[in-house]
Amino acid sequence: MSEPKPRLVGEVFFVLLLLAVSLFLLWSAYTISGFESFASAGAVPMAAAGLMAVCALAILVQTLRRPPDTTEASTLRRLMVQVTPPALLVMLVLIVLYVVLLEQIGFLLVSFLFLLASMFVLGSYRWVMNLVVSVGTLGVIYIVFEELFSVVLPAGLLWQGVFQ
Repeated sequence: MSEPKPRLVGEVFFVLLLLAVSLFLLWSAYTISGFESFASAGAVPMAAAGLMAVCALAILVQTLRRPPDTTEASTLRRLMVQVTPPALLVMLVLIVLYVVLLEQIGFLLVSFLFLLASMFVLGSYRWVMNLVVSVGTLGVIYIVFEELFSVVLPAGLLWQGVFQ
């Protein structure tokens, strides 16, 4: 018989998080209409969340039965590399900057910069292609939202004084 596969770094935490979310969803589904009948508004969401919680509990039991992986000394470093790779952290920073700068700089310019930077972070080093894709994408978004749907995209505080 083969030896059980060791559990990954952070696997127990992830399964506990999954169980907690399942239980929260079960409670939220219960608050819809309680458990009045099988035909009540909250019955299907409660059944789905209950099944999710039972599965999460079964996965937790299986995970806890497996031995921890002790092949490398630096567990924290492995956790950082496996769960939060550098590209993920940089993308998180880019998203926060996007949200912060959107009101100041405006949708078109900040989206252009975000697209360029995110393509570079995710591994595309072809600058001309990145420029074409960014401009083309924003052109389509501008035409669809501004022209077809008449949705005003945020101009940004920086440009409001310049173009008015």
